[in-house]
Amino acid sequence: FFLPDNIISPKAARIAAAISCLVTLVGAFALGTLIGILFLIGLVLGYAYSARPFNWKARPLASFLSNAIAHGILLFIAGFVAGGGELARGIPYSIPYFFAVGAVFIGTTIPDYDGDKITGKITPAVSLGLRAASICMAICAYAAAASFPKTGEVSVATLAQDYAFGRDGIAALKAALAAIRPNVKVVSEEYAPQTTTDF
Repeated sequence: FFLPDNIISPKAARIAAAISCLVTLVGAFALGTLIGILFLIGLVLGYAYSARPFNWKARPLASFLSNAIAHGILLFIAGFVAGGGELARGIPYSIPYFFAVGAVFIGTTIPDYDGDKITGKITPAVSLGLRAASICMAICAYAAAASFPKTGEVSVATLAQDYAFGRDGIAALKAALAAIRPNVKVVSEEYAPQTTTDF
């Protein structure tokens, strides 16, 4: 609402965005070179997703991959490495998150189908159709579940935003786990308000 309500000018918004990106990158590199590089990759993916000439948000496969990689793989690995884990061990652990975020991302395009189609916005749901998008979402949820070990007790804790898609994403993951990985137990579910900044 800052730009539409003329609270700040487009120039001021660009300056604020640049400062925010710079502070984020400096902070990430202060935590370590690898974490800084991961955040830089995420920033590049975010730019390609939103800005011209790339505009990946208008390309269903590119939008899916940029969201699943940035929010599934990169953020998980950054946290894993910051917690003392090694990159090589973190990559395979991030795979369920890639698919879980992918499922949620596709799911977020389904309720907006009618409005997106009318306005010409190209999303996974518009591109694939509602049925195929729902099937792709389910495939991603089951792929996330299949990424967990088949045997032995596995405990999982989840953290999602406290709104319909955060809760629906966790519900889809739990259903998939119950169907194909009954050895995986969700031991804790946390739902943070969308305005939460301190975890």
